[in-house]
Amino acid sequence: MGCWAVLFLVVVPVFGQNELFKLNIIHYNDFHAHFDEISQSGGTCDAAAPCLGGISRLATAIKQALEDEPDSLVLNGGDTFQGTVWYNIMRWNASQHFMNLLPKHDAHVLGNHEFDHGIEGLLPYLERLESDMLGANVNTTLEPELGQYVKNYVIVERNNRKIGIIGVLLTAFTADTGRVVVEDELEAINREAAILAEQNVDIIIVLSHMGYSMDQELAAKMSPEVDIIVGAHSHTLLFTGDAPFGTPGGDYPTVVTQDAGHQILIVQASAYTRYLGDITLFFNDEGKIVSWKGQPIYLGTSIIKDARMEAELDKWRSELYPISREVLGRSLVALRRNSCYGGECNLGSWVCDAFLDQMLPLAQGSYWNFAHLCLLSSGGLRANINSGDVTTEGLLMALPFENKLQSFELKGKYLLEALEYSVSAVQTNPNSFYSYRMLQIGGLRNTFNASAPSGSRLISSRVRCINCEVPKYSPVDPEATYRVITQDYLGNGGGGYSAITNNRENIEDYGYDYVALQDFMRKTKIFFQGNDERIKMIYNN
Repeated sequence: MGCWAVLFLVVVPVFGQNELFKLNIIHYNDFHAHFDEISQSGGTCDAAAPCLGGISRLATAIKQALEDEPDSLVLNGGDTFQGTVWYNIMRWNASQHFMNLLPKHDAHVLGNHEFDHGIEGLLPYLERLESDMLGANVNTTLEPELGQYVKNYVIVERNNRKIGIIGVLLTAFTADTGRVVVEDELEAINREAAILAEQNVDIIIVLSHMGYSMDQELAAKMSPEVDIIVGAHSHTLLFTGDAPFGTPGGDYPTVVTQDAGHQILIVQASAYTRYLGDITLFFNDEGKIVSWKGQPIYLGTSIIKDARMEAELDKWRSELYPISREVLGRSLVALRRNSCYGGECNLGSWVCDAFLDQMLPLAQGSYWNFAHLCLLSSGGLRANINSGDVTTEGLLMALPFENKLQSFELKGKYLLEALEYSVSAVQTNPNSFYSYRMLQIGGLRNTFNASAPSGSRLISSRVRCINCEVPKYSPVDPEATYRVITQDYLGNGGGGYSAITNNRENIEDYGYDYVALQDFMRKTKIFFQGNDERIKMIYNN
């Protein structure tokens, strides 16, 4: 009897799945112009170490997945733009060309970085993209040219079953959306889910560019008509068990159970073509998920590059590489971003010191520099710079966003408020510190108590004098005025730094940040940067 019981338990789920509707979803997100393969650290590919990803491997993996499951949906979670020199130089043109060479997608969703160069930088891409673009909460009423290419949802059919796909974009970002209004995400999802349900669509996917945390938050509240969220934006690797590369941020899929018992699945597949998500769902006749299987596919060296895609890339590389592979200088050390969100990182320190160096020629009278200090958003540092020759390509992978340099005057009390805000994130680990708002600095020395409550973590801040024969650091005077050099992203409100945006005076704008760094490297030729304790984190557990 015991043997028959075991056999029953094994056979029934398999037999049951044969009676269910099977839907396979292939998905990737946050492509960020990663046409070429990358190093494991996310920078330019180092021939001495294994490389991964790139659109040629992505093409191979999608084609193989479609060969295994021909009825699969193919979904792109947004942020196709921005992230490497391919976008900095080729803009939307490379993006549309190579996206159209991939197997046809069932849907893309707009990401925030699709707006990095305004409506005029997005419209040509949408005009040429051969797949549907979604944005249910992207109100294009005042931008009708754009509106004709952005849909609230699409309905696709697989084996005579209707499947609705709703696209949503997070509301909180600073890119130039022109007259486009990005509306509430949850309201848009629930509105479109109701419309789809009225059309007897009982399988609904939300293609989300909102981030893993927000996906979880809204999954608990959204319409129970929704079955799965295919996510993006936070670059989160969801993986069940030990991942072949990277640290998972949650299970694949993550399951959110609503108060009434309905379950919504969430999937996301890292970023930068490191993984291709691949999940199979089994639905009953009522459109409810009863089981699933799958894991993201790691796009490492075992994935052979697609020959056709590589041949096409080579045509573009012949134009791109003479510009992107110019050697600007040589770093004697690795410039790392790994610790940027937890305190000092030498990549951030190097960038800030280079920005301050660019201010030296503007100094007047007895002042030896024009700016007292530098502030830099850690979120703008996207890849390490390895030791050795540094090229334009490597530089733009580290700082891809083409921000302008900006200086302004700011009273000490507002500077101190901004520094406190930079470390105000809620902490969950008493033995380490993490803040997505963390500022990298130059011309400052800050000490924080990581164990203190939010709002009271700044212990001291000292600023370097610029009207002195021998530079030294003194406590920031709340009533004194200091000139800050930063990027316009931070100065204009990025990251929520209202203490800066609302109180800065005598603003001056300059050229692109990466051009300043190119000039700095061409001038210095050889350079290094260590950690010099300009940011100290102490723990009083």
